[in-house]
Amino acid sequence: MTVNFNRLHTMLNPKTVVVIGEKGPNYQFLQAQNKYSGKLYSVQIDEKEIPGIESLGIKNYRSLEEVPGHIDLLIVAVPRQIAPLIASQAIQRKVNGIHFFTAGFEETGEEIGNKLQDDLMKILKDNDTPVIGPNCMGIYNKKLSLRFHQAQNFSSEHNTLKGLNLSLLSQSGTHGVNVTVGAQRKGINVARSISFGNALLVNECDLLEYLINDKSTDMIAFYLEGVKDGRRFLKLINSSKKPIIIWKGGRSKAGARAVASHTASMASNAVIWDQLIKDAGGISVNSLDELINVAILFNNQKYRVSNNLALITMTGGQSVAITDAFEDHGFIIPQLSNRSYKQLEKFYNVIGGSYRNPFDAGATINKEMDNFKRILDIIGKDNNIKGGLVIDINTRIYTDNVNEFKSFLKLLNSFRNKHKMPVILVIHTLTSTLTMTDRDDNSRENVSAETSQFATDQAFPVFNSFNDAARAMSLVASHKLDANI
Repeated sequence: MTVNFNRLHTMLNPKTVVVIGEKGPNYQFLQAQNKYSGKLYSVQIDEKEIPGIESLGIKNYRSLEEVPGHIDLLIVAVPRQIAPLIASQAIQRKVNGIHFFTAGFEETGEEIGNKLQDDLMKILKDNDTPVIGPNCMGIYNKKLSLRFHQAQNFSSEHNTLKGLNLSLLSQSGTHGVNVTVGAQRKGINVARSISFGNALLVNECDLLEYLINDKSTDMIAFYLEGVKDGRRFLKLINSSKKPIIIWKGGRSKAGARAVASHTASMASNAVIWDQLIKDAGGISVNSLDELINVAILFNNQKYRVSNNLALITMTGGQSVAITDAFEDHGFIIPQLSNRSYKQLEKFYNVIGGSYRNPFDAGATINKEMDNFKRILDIIGKDNNIKGGLVIDINTRIYTDNVNEFKSFLKLLNSFRNKHKMPVILVIHTLTSTLTMTDRDDNSRENVSAETSQFATDQAFPVFNSFNDAARAMSLVASHKLDANI
């Protein structure tokens, strides 16, 4: 079926939403819309449920016909046996678009599930009503405060989100929530998230085409379990001027079995998949963490990550570990010029330290911001360093004196703007307390989280390990697009 993109746009940006079949005690979809900016109504005939719905301040009707005005989005949460009837009523009522939260169709492998999905298709196939689902959580639209989970309120409660707008397409509602919330905690603004489940009518290609042309979307992410039209999918990726990050589920044999029972999708060979996505210009990732890590770089990356990096740590062991991680991912860690070394030897403390790149700089920097500034100036002017600076942050600077940490970040910000190089921060949980052990008044996890959030709010990409940073940077560095998006 050819999708009517005008109606899809109205569905994804609704002025009026109706939820049919919602049940307590949680009233998930109605409760999630407590800040929705449009008109919200309920349709429910169960006398036991109506008082709970009306206690939320939401007007309930007993049929779609009774609902006033035009319905842009109908959210269907009825038992699966009733879904075909509701589809017929929605078409008769001229509902603009339908989201079927209802599950229990083809993904079950049951005869009754297959028959009900076939019945839905027969009813909907000759009509251009866009349908999201079945078996999915539906639509999140930040601008309208339209949500499918209350946790997605994060975006409206934090004003530190900067940079690009990420939109997510997911065949899993859980991953839809986790990416939406997790990305925003890492400083990424999420404009949209669409959980589309079995993709009966509107599929991943239709939604991707919409987002490629969507002005509120700057980069696109996927959680996919299967593709309906592989040729169209790859062609769309190739045509996009926006970064497209794809996390594919079902890469293992057991994972493929789980995919079949989750959304009835067909899995594909992981090696072939990765190469096809790379050739088309997308970025293939293996986990939620990788997806968000790559998005972090695109969101904060004012200047392009490339080869020839400078690495700074505060101890000798860490200088070895960071070098191994980045060289394992294909980065070159060059020596500096002789001129740079002559400048460094004038003030650098080589007793328990080194300036050969990687820098073991703890003894030299300590709390001396002047020495840190001199090191940054030398790195910035050295022609051997072009790809960026990665620095292992010692959180003692933060825990001892927040103002010193602010000065530390200010120097790094000046460095990246002056020399037009990205600056990447790594903050390890296991090395994030003063005494290297947890204390009664704090813990490694708390210190790491506080420090990371502080740096994230200053628009620095922050990673939890050298390997996480190196992996994400290697994926972005090999991407077809220039990172100055």
